Amino acid sequence: MERLATYSAPLIVVGDFNIHVDDATNDDTIKLCDVLSTHDLQQHVSSSTHRQGHMLDLFITRSDQLVDMLPIDAPLLSDLCCVVNNINYM
Repeated sequence: MERLATYSAPLIVVGDFNIHVDDATNDDTIKLCDVLSTHDLQQHVSSSTHRQGHMLDLFITRSDQLVDMLPIDAPLLSDLCCVVNNINYM
């Protein structure tokens, strides 16, 4: 993150990080939030992305990037949902 944060280009980091960001007391969540805050980054997914309701995928951008998160699409072929958004690069 330290290297990526130094570039001026738009930044998007996505994926399943196996960190339960919905649990603010989790040590890994606290560490991730500290890293994001230090580098002025924002995690946009705020609802479950797993059929059983316990997993959050991450969608991270710079805090100044305009991101419109759309409703999480229900799982179709697997037990994972699809995260959909619009990003304004201008």
